[in-house]
Amino acid sequence: MNYGLDRSKISLPYTTYKPKLGEIVLFNPRYVHAVKKVNKGIRLTISCFLGVNKNEELVVWS
Repeated sequence: MNYGLDRSKISLPYTTYKPKLGEIVLFNPRYVHAVKKVNKGIRLTISCFLGVNKNEELVVWS
């Protein structure tokens, strides 16, 4: 899937990360990012909002 961003306009990766089976990767989607094509297995994407309340508890919504 392409969201209109020309990959030739993106610089070389600042960092790369390959999660291990069972790991989750969280990042701020406002930063320009790219995901390599998955050639084997399944890529699962879930979008939500995360925050911390006044009791310093993690809250998830949407």
